[in-house]
Amino acid sequence: MFGKHKAVIKPNADRELLATVARVRESLNRTRELAATFREADPAVTAQISLQGALFDFLYREARVRAVSGDLVAEQAAVNQLRQNR
Repeated sequence: MFGKHKAVIKPNADRELLATVARVRESLNRTRELAATFREADPAVTAQISLQGALFDFLYREARVRAVSGDLVAEQAAVNQLRQNR
């Protein structure tokens, strides 16, 4: 009750949010690269790109509203860099 250590929720949720933002960004970039190889614009691919772009914008704005700390952003950037180097 009193004096109990509270669970640390916000940093964990922020890490999860940043990981989701990174996954959506990578997926959006892959889809854009794939669409660039097509001769004609496929409506399904165009819709998918628009949907992923909207999802990325929403998640990015949510991270800004939540005021995610710079340390967590740097940590996530380092993790993403390690994934790309593999």
